[in-house]
Amino acid sequence: MQINHSRQIGQKISTHGKNKIFIDLTDILYMQCQGNYTTLFLQNNRQVLELKPLKEFQKELSIFGFLRIDNNTLVNGKFLTEILTINGKKFAKIDEILLKISRRRVKIVKKLL
Repeated sequence: MQINHSRQIGQKISTHGKNKIFIDLTDILYMQCQGNYTTLFLQNNRQVLELKPLKEFQKELSIFGFLRIDNNTLVNGKFLTEILTINGKKFAKIDEILLKISRRRVKIVKKLL
């Protein structure tokens, strides 16, 4: 399953709140949630906190190559470089960061590579 990540070019999401900003999809490395709050991890070590469940981001961004790798993490497939096995657990490598992949989603993530 190859995804055309060029669809991300020029696409943006907007944040909510007082200081509304627009974020290019190509700048988002991954997202992690805690309850209804989602942290967007961007290039250049920037982070944006959003009051929006990860499930909503998944609905909006799956057509652009974003993939849920566990209950709390949504990754931009464009930046997924490899899958590593450490102590029997699978991890996705994104920009030198290792993110755990749930065992149920390993096959789906492997197809993306």
